[in-house]
Amino acid sequence: MRVVDGRRPAPNPRGYGAARAEAVERPHRICCHSTPAGRTRERSLARLLRPGRTTLHGTVRRSIAARSAPEPKQAVTPTPPSVKQTPPKATQHPPAGRLNGLLEGLSDSDSDSRSTAPPAATVTPGVQSSLAAEVRRQLKPHWQPPSGADVEQLKTVLRINLARDGSVTSINFVTTTGINASNRTQADLHRERAIKAVRLASPFNLPPQYYDGWKSMTVNFDLRLSL
Repeated sequence: MRVVDGRRPAPNPRGYGAARAEAVERPHRICCHSTPAGRTRERSLARLLRPGRTTLHGTVRRSIAARSAPEPKQAVTPTPPSVKQTPPKATQHPPAGRLNGLLEGLSDSDSDSRSTAPPAATVTPGVQSSLAAEVRRQLKPHWQPPSGADVEQLKTVLRINLARDGSVTSINFVTTTGINASNRTQADLHRERAIKAVRLASPFNLPPQYYDGWKSMTVNFDLRLSL
């Protein structure tokens, strides 16, 4: 029989289970034994039944549950596909003004027209010398130098430009050399007759394939040209 506060308790009509529940509600009044060992067990039981006290089994269960719980997976955001942008094409505007009329006749296709000029041939130094001799030959019939003292010492140099048909386009006076006191009065006449000879010989008859060699020539007018 248990002793509570030094008194023998009355029989509990609710039975052993109800008495145990009542003892749990008032742990500080429970006394298992009057011995020191009994009082030690009484204090241990009171600490275990203290409100808010966590038992060892509950702690182990929560630790195991926390370890076995699966980690939450991070949501993967899908990467949107890249869209390749095509740069807009530049709008071509037709040229205005004078260029509009000039470009209307241009085309990428081959034209049916063909140039009538013969293909150009290579002008070597020998060919150039032959062309100069031919020009002097055609000038010789039209060259009449003036007469007088020391006139044979005069020499007039002209630069002539010719078209493809041999006609003279321009005559440029370069110089007159060999002038002295005796022939000074004949120097101007010498120049004028040299220019006249070029005009009378025009157009010159020269090979068209060597036009690059005779389109511009320098001619010397002196006594030797008339011999």
